[in-house]
Amino acid sequence: MGSFKPEEGDKICARILTVNWSGVLDCGDFIIDEPQFSGWPLVMSLGAQANPMKEEFSDIPKNKTWEQVTLKKAAQDIADQDGIPLDYQTGFDISLDFLSQTQKSDKVFLHELCKKYGLTMKLYSNKIVIFDPKELEQQAPAFTLRPEDLLSFSCKGSIANTSYAGCTARYYNKDGEILEHTATAKAKTDKVYRLDTVVDSLGEAQRVAESDLYE
Repeated sequence: MGSFKPEEGDKICARILTVNWSGVLDCGDFIIDEPQFSGWPLVMSLGAQANPMKEEFSDIPKNKTWEQVTLKKAAQDIADQDGIPLDYQTGFDISLDFLSQTQKSDKVFLHELCKKYGLTMKLYSNKIVIFDPKELEQQAPAFTLRPEDLLSFSCKGSIANTSYAGCTARYYNKDGEILEHTATAKAKTDKVYRLDTVVDSLGEAQRVAESDLYE
């Protein structure tokens, strides 16, 4: 190894230099967390995380409540508190009457919050990125790979926990009554998935049911 030996916590800027087509593919910045060495011959393997390596964000359980807050505002509050830039890439937002974080790290809580409403959170180049995968599916393909372009491939299918015809979510109306909303889709089955939680409005129930059905 000589004088070069990667250590835990070192930063990696991952870039793929292309040969037969122009450009550099930027894979983002990573933090080494598992350097491994074996031999012989000498082999180095680097495990790395895209996590912002801040205990405030990733490791410390917290308790916090919001009233009359939007999802985007709650995400921005967490990002500002932990000193991490937020890249909110979707036009979707939702108003929440009450939001509670109980004994969860900011990372876990924000990930669960995004998942509940059909958004995806990823950590990329020391930023929190939030986007809507359904919005991306409506965009034109970035590029197309054909069979002759591939060295190998594999795929599989499954019938477990798939092909639901609907998803039902319960919600409170303005009179405090519990009602139901069911999102539906074409499927070769009549299975309907029922969510356990009760949300605060019909709009929230529609979004939650559609998100779980999509997942």
